[in-house]
Amino acid sequence: MRHRWSNALVILWSEPSWSLVMAWQASYQTIFLVAEGLSPVGVGLAVGAAGLLQAVGLTLVDTLTSRFGRKWVIQVGDFLGWVVVLGLWVLYPRPWTFAVGLVLMNATAFVMPAWNSLFCEDLSSDRVTYYYLVLQLLGLLGGLAVPLLVPWVHTYGVKGSGARVLAIGWPLVTAAWLMRLVWMRESRAGRAAQHAHRTGVRASIRHRIGQGTQGTLKTLAALRVLVRVPIALFTTLAPLVLVASRAEALSPALLAYLPLAGSVAGGVVMATHSRWHDRDPKHLLVMSLMLLTVGMAVLSFAPRGQVLPVMGAWALVAAGQAWFWSVHTPLWVASLPPVARVTVQGWAGAVSALLVTVLAPLLAAFVVAMPRLVALLWVLPVAAGLVLMLATPSLPAPLHGGEQAEA
Repeated sequence: MRHRWSNALVILWSEPSWSLVMAWQASYQTIFLVAEGLSPVGVGLAVGAAGLLQAVGLTLVDTLTSRFGRKWVIQVGDFLGWVVVLGLWVLYPRPWTFAVGLVLMNATAFVMPAWNSLFCEDLSSDRVTYYYLVLQLLGLLGGLAVPLLVPWVHTYGVKGSGARVLAIGWPLVTAAWLMRLVWMRESRAGRAAQHAHRTGVRASIRHRIGQGTQGTLKTLAALRVLVRVPIALFTTLAPLVLVASRAEALSPALLAYLPLAGSVAGGVVMATHSRWHDRDPKHLLVMSLMLLTVGMAVLSFAPRGQVLPVMGAWALVAAGQAWFWSVHTPLWVASLPPVARVTVQGWAGAVSALLVTVLAPLLAAFVVAMPRLVALLWVLPVAAGLVLMLATPSLPAPLHGGEQAEA
């Protein structure tokens, strides 16, 4: 079926179908899994095992995309990690299926370098940042609906309300996956990589990594690791910290309001886009890291039983994430040489995944006894990223998307 939509527009139109499940995951998934019979340590071990598998996948993603194309690697990963996992949880809810599904969902995130590349490629550079910001906002859109779950949480508990969200989210995600299957197409850079793979003219992995880590490109790769690891740990363990009796001790029903705070914060970032999008990306990254650092620090020390400080901190973290990913990802991807784009993202992601493999089970073991200490540990890598950015004199100027696609 021929159409004039870019891959980015296909993704943007289908992203809202994911947003409800993703917003629910941010505030409820971990305590839902515990309610279903997994221990916090079990959750940490599952995320750690997924990190190890993800690291292996990330080192292979460049080879896979060169052989099969970016689109098909993404579609297979999303089918296994989302359509299959959500269906398994809906149709056969057992502790072992939740553990296997958690591993599979996190492990198949190894497709993200291909996903980022396909989203950015064939776009002009002035559209990439804006589209990434819209993507972040659409990801937060489901947060507007999560507060509607409060009556379900009161009536059915975390377990029953979560089962209903999954039953609604599964067909929505499946429909979005089918939309992308039909309307997404391989990018020009992706086709060029496949051609180079078939003809055997590609440079070695070491050479491509060397190309993609020259000068401040190495800084952007390191910054990716310093932010991605604490965000992954935060996503997994924050709900447990917020309901822990030795930390914030919030009622599970109150967690439904956190995605709303995140959505409002994302909306503010979106509304002010015209005022900051053309500023120095270094200053934008510094501001986003400051928001993340302050938000996570407040969450670490918020008073017990007080939801408003937690909502404020959650909004800062959501705004910081939306700002960071919408600036860093397009800048980094657009600055990488086309031949090294998936390779460098994959290996940087593999380093992040290995760190999560080690840290997730370790922190999960202490989340009940020392939740505030666990929460404080999220802050340190982000703060290190902030220091790194402040010490960086300048950042690379990206090429135009069309130039890269033709390279």
